Amino acid sequence: TRLRCDWSSDVCSSDLSGFFTGLRALPIVVGVFVDNLATMLGGLLFLSAQLERYGIRPGDELPEEVLRELHSDPTLLAASLVIGILATSLGGYAAGRMAHGHRRQHGAFVGLVGVLLGLLAYGSAVAGERPPLWYDLLGFLLMIPAGALGGALAELRSARTRSEEHTSELQSHLHLV
Repeated sequence: TRLRCDWSSDVCSSDLSGFFTGLRALPIVVGVFVDNLATMLGGLLFLSAQLERYGIRPGDELPEEVLRELHSDPTLLAASLVIGILATSLGGYAAGRMAHGHRRQHGAFVGLVGVLLGLLAYGSAVAGERPPLWYDLLGFLLMIPAGALGGALAELRSARTRSEEHTSELQSHLHLV
């Protein structure tokens, strides 16, 4: 099976019917960008708040014991995981809003690209700087559903907007008897 993309029209298709049909590259790229930007901003804000508890300010050197504690505290890791999943959902939503169809699939592909980028980063991380394995596994397992959720929310918003437009047309003076 081959995946073919016509970059001039921003449409990808494959021999597989169903999941790949109608995917557009640009919404997925924008969704991945939104996901990564939101992850970085959310992570920086969260990390800044956590470091403030230790009296560490931006530009200060991070003591090794603080870094170990941040990588091992289950509450902090869970909060960080939630930030990442919300960011992926936001990226999936952005991709779904840009796509003119197959919104969930576009969102799921944002999550899939996130998994692939995460695996690349995981392979390059120094072993002592990694969080526990459960954190990474849970993050990788939740990325695709989180992106698909964002795409589904975009689908719901699109359906609601169409419904409101239809109701507005029916209530216009031209349609009243």
